[in-house]
Amino acid sequence: DEKDLILINQKIDFKIFKNDGFHFAGNTDLINSLADLNTNFELENFKERYFYVSNKLKMEIKLENQIDLVTEYDKEKTAFLYQKYYTEEYNGNNDKSLEEVMENINYLVAKKLIYKLEVENEIIGFCTKMSFLSEHPNMIGTIFIDENFRNKKYAQLLLTKVSKKLLENNKEIYLMTTKENTASNKMVENVGFVRQ
Repeated sequence: DEKDLILINQKIDFKIFKNDGFHFAGNTDLINSLADLNTNFELENFKERYFYVSNKLKMEIKLENQIDLVTEYDKEKTAFLYQKYYTEEYNGNNDKSLEEVMENINYLVAKKLIYKLEVENEIIGFCTKMSFLSEHPNMIGTIFIDENFRNKKYAQLLLTKVSKKLLENNKEIYLMTTKENTASNKMVENVGFVRQ
């Protein structure tokens, strides 16, 4: 409500972001309301997403033995895919160096938060887990399949496997998709996620 907006606006010093900008996450109404309230900054839509929840999966898992945690040996191969993800997901506006990506992958591997999908001994995709208002992983982070292997249900298989792992320790799990990516939205709904 109005009191909450005023409180948020008072707690965030938007002036410190004036030169470099920042990414601000929240639902569209919240962000637009803050923009109306605060004239010290301009908001430009960077990415709109849908939020999904699931407590039960619809799909059976195939290729079980080809989906597993990324290992030390897999890090470099996975890093190249992660770079492709950033370029594609953000239309070239948020590219990452190999060093930046490797730093992230090192963390994900150490915490057992990243899975790979292999086809004929080639890593063709990955999926990460993360935490959403929880100490333990309860959310799908990033899922990516190399463009040469798309439209073969590999993303559904990978998402199903990692979601099944998350549901072992959580009553419900979450993920977000890009609003404009209708193929991705349909895929996560096929797996058993419900848009909120």
